[in-house]
Amino acid sequence: MDHLRRRVSELLSSGTGNKDLQLRFEAVEKAFEDQRAFERDLVDLCEKPGNVLTPSEAKQLRALLETRHLAAHPSGFQPNAETARSCIVTLIDLILARPLQLGITEAKALVDRVQLATFFPESHTHQSIIKAELSRLYQGTYPALILSVIEQLRALSEARKDATLSPRKPAERVARKNMIAFLGGLADQSIELKKLVARYTKRLVESDLLSGEVIPLLENNPDLYGAFDELTRGRVLVVLRSSVNEGSARRTLSVLRKKGLLTADEVTLVSSSLELLSISLSVALELDWPELHRARIQATLKDVGSWWRLDSARAIADIQALSSEKIAKFTERERAHFILEAGRGASIEASELVSQGLGILKDFLEDFEKHIISSPVDVLSVQTNWASVVKILFASGRPDLVHACLGLWEHPVAGDLVLPKDVFNIIETKGDSTLQEAALDFQKRRTQDSTSDN
Repeated sequence: MDHLRRRVSELLSSGTGNKDLQLRFEAVEKAFEDQRAFERDLVDLCEKPGNVLTPSEAKQLRALLETRHLAAHPSGFQPNAETARSCIVTLIDLILARPLQLGITEAKALVDRVQLATFFPESHTHQSIIKAELSRLYQGTYPALILSVIEQLRALSEARKDATLSPRKPAERVARKNMIAFLGGLADQSIELKKLVARYTKRLVESDLLSGEVIPLLENNPDLYGAFDELTRGRVLVVLRSSVNEGSARRTLSVLRKKGLLTADEVTLVSSSLELLSISLSVALELDWPELHRARIQATLKDVGSWWRLDSARAIADIQALSSEKIAKFTERERAHFILEAGRGASIEASELVSQGLGILKDFLEDFEKHIISSPVDVLSVQTNWASVVKILFASGRPDLVHACLGLWEHPVAGDLVLPKDVFNIIETKGDSTLQEAALDFQKRRTQDSTSDN
């Protein structure tokens, strides 16, 4: 029993245990120091409030104490070898052969500590801290621990329901962040715990108040998605799709797909629904979702060439505002089409491209040249204003691409392409002698071909 006392002392000295448990143990320690009987009180506190022992285990230890008392005092009790063996085996099983662990009361106290800013010190990893805390708890308390975290998250959300206009307090932000990190850390401890966390955290997505909490949870622990049942997975995707304008939701969707955690049907479902949402081009390109990239870029390019000035202006501004990383996601075809669409756009921004050149988007010119060579049919399929395109090329310092356009216009697939006279007036004004001569030769051949056809 002294071994049990010392183990409880070590456990409580680590900071574990609530105030009631600490006070009860101080009384046991005082009795020990005074050389008074302390064993029964120790067993009582280990049962409640410590939950170190189950009621059945506490009953077995009390029976052993009674047997010892009868054997140590005149009572007529006649112990034998079998009684001694039974006592030794029981003590080994209940105390000596297993780590001392606390129960539900301590699990709930742990949830209170999790919410403190000091719970996850920078000098230790989350995993090591959570592992140390779990070592003090019965595995049977894990469900109660997870549910306590979820209920505390619910309490925080309900407290904010009537205070939506006030900023979230720092302590509240820390508590929420820590509890989400704690749930994720629990899931990473073992396969069994991951399944347990998945089973109970579906309550998050079932609640309008808590559904948003699943986003940061999965962002840091995407593998948890694979442990959800089919119904929960569907609800999670609804939450992610509806929150796609938030960076954390985009990152979560991207990592779920990148790690192959989404089924083919789920990918199709998300793709179709995202295309229907009003997502900006910049937001769409943050997602690791190629289908969405193509759909959103093509829609934006169409707006670049729109006769509606506001649509054209917004589309050009959206593309110009993209980072180099996002611009890199444009294909050769899409870069070429931007120039073609800008040539027919009705906005002031499109006019500025015509008069001033592509500026920060000048890298598109290389792909424009490549696309003229590789896909002349596709280039000619765009009903652009070639006079404006030629102006863009000159303003961008690429008269060589005007020469490439002359070759394109003579391509067999160009057929009876009608070019405005302005095209040749611009070449005559801005081109060098070589380009001017090439343009004249082109016009002569066109005239001859037209005459021979007649």
